[in-house]
Amino acid sequence: MIKDGTNYKVLNFGIYRGQKVEDLTDISYLCWIAKPKYTAKYYKYAHALDRKFTVPFQVQMEARRVLDLKGVELKGERWYEKKSGLAVEVALNMAKRSERKESE
Repeated sequence: MIKDGTNYKVLNFGIYRGQKVEDLTDISYLCWIAKPKYTAKYYKYAHALDRKFTVPFQVQMEARRVLDLKGVELKGERWYEKKSGLAVEVALNMAKRSERKESE
């Protein structure tokens, strides 16, 4: 339960519980935290569980601030890198591929 006076810069949920939002290096997790709440007007996963948990608004805003500092911006419903203009998912996949090639 979120109470008044809670430090919203430190996560109190999830796999990074107890860590500061600004210290996270997992861009996809930051994007998940900072995502706007969309309606299910386009589609809804048939096997999704309806959960009551929502990321607190203050944590979302902190994650958006950190993403902005890392050069990631929200356009419509997707996150993009400011430098390359690529969607974050594409950029992360390209980085993983280049790491694999370098290790071979």
